[in-house]
Amino acid sequence: MVTRTTIRVGATACAVALALAGCGGGKAAGRGGSASLGPSKPAPVEIGRNVVRVPGLSPADVSAAAVLSTYDPRAGRPQPEGFVLVGTGDWQNAVIAAQFAAKPVSAGLLAIKREFIPTAPDDVLARVHPTGFPKAEGLKVMVLGHAGDDVYADLQDLALKPTELQAKAPALSAKLVPFRGGWARKYSDTIAITSADARDYALPVGAWSAYSGDTVGFVHRNSIPASTKAMLVQREKLRLRKPAIYVVAPKSVISDAVVQQLRAYGPVQRVAGRDAVQTSVALARFHDPATGFGWGVKRGPASVSIVNVGSWANAIGAFTYAATGPQAPLLLTNQGSGLPKAVTGYLSSLRGPKPNQAFIFGGPGAMSSATAGQLDGLLDAKQ
Repeated sequence: MVTRTTIRVGATACAVALALAGCGGGKAAGRGGSASLGPSKPAPVEIGRNVVRVPGLSPADVSAAAVLSTYDPRAGRPQPEGFVLVGTGDWQNAVIAAQFAAKPVSAGLLAIKREFIPTAPDDVLARVHPTGFPKAEGLKVMVLGHAGDDVYADLQDLALKPTELQAKAPALSAKLVPFRGGWARKYSDTIAITSADARDYALPVGAWSAYSGDTVGFVHRNSIPASTKAMLVQREKLRLRKPAIYVVAPKSVISDAVVQQLRAYGPVQRVAGRDAVQTSVALARFHDPATGFGWGVKRGPASVSIVNVGSWANAIGAFTYAATGPQAPLLLTNQGSGLPKAVTGYLSSLRGPKPNQAFIFGGPGAMSSATAGQLDGLLDAKQ
């Protein structure tokens, strides 16, 4: 079982409330731009006995709240080595960005628009002071994917030296290996394989990568991209042994034929449920003691994060909470009202003498207040 830091809701709620003070807003252009929507009304913060909502009017707001609650310098917390900025329209880049949130790199993950940095992430960039990625000549920001001129104008105004990597996944996964490995001063022995086509199955994998620093590789249902094959070969050369490979998806998403092909690069295990929600539960439960892969959360007290796949980019904030603070696995829901049976069943199985806790990412549109109340009760200690 993975050893995690358990943080009760009271302390974390204060941190989230602090993070939201000054976050939020709807800037439509960077510091060098001319368009502005003006300030917007902050989303309400909901706090229960065992539940905290990390709210926001957009995924950019949610990611900013998560980073600031984790790294707020006014609370005396250690600062990240740098930031990784990822567009809210590219789920593959978001998933592979997650590895940089893991220790020892501890990068802040912020969701941005392609053409500008929204107000909330911009506020975090001004407040939080990264130390700089190691041996990177002052580099403090990595932008994944193409970004507009206003993004770089903002970063220049903030004296944050950036670099941009424009390759697309799955090729970008291989391109990032030397960055993550170099900054962390090590390469992991395990690789998590997920679908290049079925987004929802990849989100819980991103959360695991944010905790562990494990590389994420993409495959199609019936084929392995050449860039993923090259990355698997590269990992064997870097570690002088074949990597342990974990396929996180059912046969309907990644076929047995692909699993068999992957065995040429290392031992393979599949972790899966019948759908994306059940697969998120399966990964939260799974743990391989031989390699340390998987959360292994089978009993409480435990922390979990919950994201509605209809607002998938809120998972960028959940990746931060997987990496540090609550260090919580990501569970999925696909409904704003009510919880999937797989999730309620799993959380019920965790009940014990002490309460569990959950972090809901996104506003009431992602999960209604009534459902948040139901969840709060489900996390109470068993009487």
